[in-house]
Amino acid sequence: MTQAYRTVSKYATLVDVTADINTHDQILKAALVLFADKGYDATSMREIAQQVDISKPALYYHFDSKEEILRALVDESIPLIDELLDWAKRQTPSSKVRKEAFNRWADIVQRNGLLGFRFVSANRSAVAAVLGKRRGQLGAISELGQILKSPDGPDDQELRICMSLLALNTAGWIAMNLDTPEEEILLQARKIAIKLMP
Repeated sequence: MTQAYRTVSKYATLVDVTADINTHDQILKAALVLFADKGYDATSMREIAQQVDISKPALYYHFDSKEEILRALVDESIPLIDELLDWAKRQTPSSKVRKEAFNRWADIVQRNGLLGFRFVSANRSAVAAVLGKRRGQLGAISELGQILKSPDGPDDQELRICMSLLALNTAGWIAMNLDTPEEEILLQARKIAIKLMP
Protein backbone atom coordinates (compact mmCIF):
# COMPACT_ATOMS: atom_id res chain seq x y z
CA MET A 1 0.00 0.00 0.00
CA THR A 2 1.48 3.34 -0.94
CA GLN A 3 1.30 6.39 1.28
CA ALA A 4 0.26 8.54 -1.67
CA TYR A 5 -3.30 7.31 -1.29
CA ARG A 6 -5.41 7.88 1.79
CA THR A 7 -7.21 4.96 3.37
CA VAL A 8 -10.19 4.94 5.71
CA SER A 9 -8.53 2.55 8.16
CA LYS A 10 -5.24 0.73 8.59
CA TYR A 11 -7.09 -2.44 7.54
CA ALA A 12 -7.92 -1.23 4.02
CA THR A 13 -7.67 -4.09 1.58
CA LEU A 14 -5.68 -4.34 -1.64
CA VAL A 15 -8.95 -4.07 -3.55
CA ASP A 16 -9.70 -0.71 -1.86
CA VAL A 17 -6.28 0.65 -2.80
CA THR A 18 -6.65 -0.54 -6.39
CA ALA A 19 -10.04 1.20 -6.54
CA ASP A 20 -8.40 4.38 -5.25
CA ILE A 21 -5.66 4.20 -7.85
CA ASN A 22 -8.17 3.63 -10.65
CA THR A 23 -10.36 6.52 -9.52
CA HIS A 24 -7.29 8.74 -9.12
CA ASP A 25 -6.20 7.97 -12.71
CA GLN A 26 -9.75 8.42 -14.01
CA ILE A 27 -9.90 11.87 -12.42
CA LEU A 28 -6.62 12.88 -14.05
CA LYS A 29 -7.75 11.60 -17.45
CA ALA A 30 -11.12 13.36 -17.20
CA ALA A 31 -9.44 16.60 -16.12
CA LEU A 32 -6.95 16.31 -18.99
CA VAL A 33 -9.82 16.03 -21.49
CA LEU A 34 -11.82 18.88 -19.93
CA PHE A 35 -8.80 21.18 -19.56
CA ALA A 36 -7.84 20.47 -23.19
CA ASP A 37 -11.36 21.07 -24.52
CA LYS A 38 -12.64 23.89 -22.27
CA GLY A 39 -9.51 25.23 -20.62
CA TYR A 40 -8.43 25.07 -16.99
CA ASP A 41 -10.21 28.28 -15.94
CA ALA A 42 -13.54 27.29 -17.52
CA THR A 43 -13.60 23.78 -15.98
CA SER A 44 -15.16 23.26 -12.56
CA MET A 45 -14.52 20.55 -9.97
CA ARG A 46 -18.20 19.59 -10.36
CA GLU A 47 -17.67 18.92 -14.08
CA ILE A 48 -14.64 16.75 -13.37
CA ALA A 49 -16.61 14.76 -10.77
CA GLN A 50 -19.51 14.32 -13.22
CA GLN A 51 -17.15 13.13 -15.94
CA VAL A 52 -15.80 10.40 -13.63
CA ASP A 53 -19.31 9.69 -12.27
CA ILE A 54 -18.36 10.34 -8.66
CA SER A 55 -19.63 12.82 -6.08
CA LYS A 56 -17.87 16.11 -5.48
CA PRO A 57 -16.86 15.02 -1.95
CA ALA A 58 -15.36 11.85 -3.48
CA LEU A 59 -13.35 14.02 -5.86
CA TYR A 60 -12.09 16.11 -2.93
CA TYR A 61 -11.04 12.87 -1.22
CA HIS A 62 -8.47 12.41 -4.01
CA PHE A 63 -7.57 16.04 -4.75
CA ASP A 64 -7.90 19.10 -2.51
CA SER A 65 -8.34 21.54 -5.39
CA LYS A 66 -8.44 21.99 -9.14
CA GLU A 67 -4.92 23.42 -8.93
CA GLU A 68 -3.73 20.19 -7.31
CA ILE A 69 -5.17 18.24 -10.26
CA LEU A 70 -3.41 20.56 -12.71
CA ARG A 71 -0.18 20.20 -10.75
CA ALA A 72 -0.48 16.40 -10.88
CA LEU A 73 -0.97 16.52 -14.66
CA VAL A 74 2.00 18.84 -15.19
CA ASP A 75 4.20 16.92 -12.75
CA GLU A 76 3.60 13.57 -14.50
CA SER A 77 6.32 14.23 -17.06
CA ILE A 78 8.92 15.78 -14.74
CA PRO A 79 10.36 12.51 -13.34
CA LEU A 80 10.41 11.04 -16.86
CA ILE A 81 12.34 14.06 -18.18
CA ASP A 82 14.69 13.98 -15.19
CA GLU A 83 15.34 10.29 -15.79
CA LEU A 84 16.11 10.97 -19.47
CA LEU A 85 18.50 13.79 -18.58
CA ASP A 86 20.26 11.65 -15.97
CA TRP A 87 20.61 8.83 -18.50
CA ALA A 88 21.93 11.20 -21.19
CA LYS A 89 24.57 12.61 -18.80
CA ARG A 90 25.97 9.10 -18.27
CA GLN A 91 26.38 8.48 -22.02
CA THR A 92 29.21 9.33 -24.38
CA PRO A 93 27.66 11.58 -27.06
CA SER A 94 27.19 9.75 -30.36
CA SER A 95 24.66 9.47 -33.15
CA LYS A 96 23.29 6.27 -31.57
CA VAL A 97 22.86 7.94 -28.15
CA ARG A 98 21.16 10.98 -29.74
CA LYS A 99 18.67 8.72 -31.55
CA GLU A 100 17.94 6.81 -28.32
CA ALA A 101 17.44 10.13 -26.48
CA PHE A 102 15.12 11.26 -29.29
CA ASN A 103 12.98 8.12 -28.96
CA ARG A 104 12.80 8.48 -25.18
CA TRP A 105 11.80 12.15 -25.57
CA ALA A 106 9.14 11.18 -28.12
CA ASP A 107 7.69 8.61 -25.70
CA ILE A 108 7.43 11.30 -23.02
CA VAL A 109 5.86 14.09 -25.09
CA GLN A 110 3.53 11.78 -27.02
CA ARG A 111 2.37 9.67 -24.04
CA ASN A 112 -1.06 11.37 -23.98
CA GLY A 113 -1.31 11.61 -27.77
CA LEU A 114 -2.66 14.78 -29.34
CA LEU A 115 -4.75 15.36 -26.21
CA GLY A 116 -1.56 16.20 -24.33
CA PHE A 117 -0.62 18.84 -26.89
CA ARG A 118 -4.15 20.30 -26.81
CA PHE A 119 -3.96 20.46 -23.02
CA VAL A 120 -0.68 22.41 -23.03
CA SER A 121 -1.80 24.65 -25.89
CA ALA A 122 -5.08 25.58 -24.21
CA ASN A 123 -3.53 26.20 -20.79
CA ARG A 124 -0.10 27.78 -21.36
CA SER A 125 -0.34 30.38 -18.58
CA ALA A 126 -1.82 27.93 -16.04
CA VAL A 127 0.89 25.35 -16.83
CA ALA A 128 3.60 28.03 -16.58
CA ALA A 129 2.22 29.15 -13.21
CA VAL A 130 2.30 25.60 -11.86
CA LEU A 131 5.83 25.05 -13.15
CA GLY A 132 7.04 28.30 -11.60
CA LYS A 133 10.82 28.42 -11.81
CA ARG A 134 11.15 24.71 -12.50
CA ARG A 135 12.45 23.57 -15.85
CA GLY A 136 9.74 23.08 -18.48
CA GLN A 137 9.99 21.19 -21.76
CA LEU A 138 11.87 24.00 -23.54
CA GLY A 139 14.43 24.07 -20.74
CA ALA A 140 14.79 20.29 -20.95
CA ILE A 141 15.28 20.47 -24.73
CA SER A 142 18.01 23.07 -24.29
CA GLU A 143 19.71 20.98 -21.61
CA LEU A 144 19.53 17.85 -23.77
CA GLY A 145 21.07 19.77 -26.66
CA GLN A 146 24.06 20.67 -24.51
CA ILE A 147 24.44 17.16 -23.08
CA LEU A 148 24.09 15.29 -26.38
CA LYS A 149 26.41 17.36 -28.57
CA SER A 150 29.80 15.87 -29.31
CA PRO A 151 32.76 17.95 -28.12
CA ASP A 152 34.25 17.80 -31.63
CA GLY A 153 30.92 18.01 -33.46
CA PRO A 154 29.98 20.62 -36.07
CA ASP A 155 28.91 24.11 -34.96
CA ASP A 156 25.24 23.49 -35.78
CA GLN A 157 25.00 20.15 -33.92
CA GLU A 158 23.43 21.47 -30.71
CA LEU A 159 20.93 23.55 -32.68
CA ARG A 160 19.94 20.54 -34.80
CA ILE A 161 19.49 18.37 -31.69
CA CYS A 162 17.20 20.98 -30.11
CA MET A 163 15.26 21.51 -33.35
CA SER A 164 14.74 17.75 -33.72
CA LEU A 165 13.31 17.43 -30.20
CA LEU A 166 11.18 20.56 -30.53
CA ALA A 167 9.85 19.40 -33.91
CA LEU A 168 7.91 16.66 -32.09
CA ASN A 169 6.11 19.23 -29.96
CA THR A 170 5.50 21.50 -32.95
CA ALA A 171 4.04 18.63 -34.97
CA GLY A 172 1.70 17.82 -32.09
CA TRP A 173 0.34 21.36 -31.98
CA ILE A 174 -0.01 21.69 -35.77
CA ALA A 175 -1.57 18.23 -36.13
CA MET A 176 -4.52 19.09 -33.88
CA ASN A 177 -6.24 20.55 -36.95
CA LEU A 178 -5.30 17.87 -39.48
CA ASP A 179 -7.83 15.38 -40.77
CA THR A 180 -5.50 12.39 -40.29
CA PRO A 181 -5.75 9.52 -37.78
CA GLU A 182 -3.91 10.35 -34.57
CA GLU A 183 -1.65 7.29 -34.63
CA GLU A 184 -0.50 8.20 -38.13
CA ILE A 185 0.22 11.80 -37.12
CA LEU A 186 2.30 10.74 -34.11
CA LEU A 187 4.24 8.19 -36.16
CA GLN A 188 4.90 10.62 -39.01
CA ALA A 189 5.97 13.32 -36.54
CA ARG A 190 8.64 10.95 -35.21
CA LYS A 191 9.82 10.06 -38.71
CA ILE A 192 10.10 13.69 -39.79
CA ALA A 193 11.63 15.02 -36.57
CA ILE A 194 14.32 12.34 -36.28
CA LYS A 195 15.66 13.33 -39.71
CA LEU A 196 16.84 16.58 -38.09
CA MET A 197 18.81 14.70 -35.43
CA PRO A 198 22.57 14.68 -36.26
